[in-house]
Amino acid sequence: ISGQGNHGTFVNGASYSAADKAFSSFSGSNYINGNLGGVSGAYAHTQSYWVNGADTTPRAAFTVGKEAGTYSYLNIWFTTSKWVLNSDGAAGGQWAETIYDNRWYHVVLTYDGGSSTSSYKLYIDGEYKEPTTAITTTTTLNLPSNPEVRIGRNDGSQHYIGMVSNPKVYSVVLEPSEVRKLYNLGRTGRSMVISDTAVGIGK
Repeated sequence: ISGQGNHGTFVNGASYSAADKAFSSFSGSNYINGNLGGVSGAYAHTQSYWVNGADTTPRAAFTVGKEAGTYSYLNIWFTTSKWVLNSDGAAGGQWAETIYDNRWYHVVLTYDGGSSTSSYKLYIDGEYKEPTTAITTTTTLNLPSNPEVRIGRNDGSQHYIGMVSNPKVYSVVLEPSEVRKLYNLGRTGRSMVISDTAVGIGK
């Protein structure tokens, strides 16, 4: 559910585990989706979610937008060795580090609506990450109107093999101190609303 009406829908066999307080059971046809009403184009926002599960195959646990070859989506995909910025060609960058399976990570991706190399920022477990492969940018993001949000699968058949917990989209770029507060609240902690602008799929 979402406090702003942007609710998600379980597609096929995706599920929620009350014991884990997380979404799981993803596959090429099992995922969760919804839409962000009134959003389009170079939408400045923050993606926040927790993930548990990594392997050597690229996996995207959370995506805003839909792949159309026109800079129309934004996500972070990752393997056991790196986090990668993926924006349908609008920008790219990498953060090389070991990512362990069976461990929870808090992922925050911010986009400020611009086209500079500093327009995208990644935070893991409350800490800002300096790219190990520099972010390159060609254009601004161009999300479709009322873009789709997907949990557990990207726009293609690639699905996430782990669990996703407490996914949110904020309609502002969170400050580093706010990102840290989100992390400190914990995966199952209370929600934090930034100036009443939380618009994403809630818990």
